[in-house]
Amino acid sequence: MIRYSGAKNEKDFTNFAELQIICTAPSFNPGIAIGVVFDPPSYIRKSPNGKIICAVKELRAIELNGGITPDGWLFTPICGGGVIHKSQIRFN
Repeated sequence: MIRYSGAKNEKDFTNFAELQIICTAPSFNPGIAIGVVFDPPSYIRKSPNGKIICAVKELRAIELNGGITPDGWLFTPICGGGVIHKSQIRFN
């Protein structure tokens, strides 16, 4: 098992192990990917550099769909739909 260097307790190790499983599972829907918000908090915005609509406050996997903008913003349906910058996401 890969160790998550940000783990503060055993629960964090368990969560990281679960994310490893989630993020290595293939998506069966074309155009949909799963990425990990690896260093929260990370913000979901209505549009690139736009108004913040919510914050992802924990290490977690999120769905990404609809591609990427030329300046690196990924579309996601979380928080009712918005974008997150690619620098906030890791893929396996």
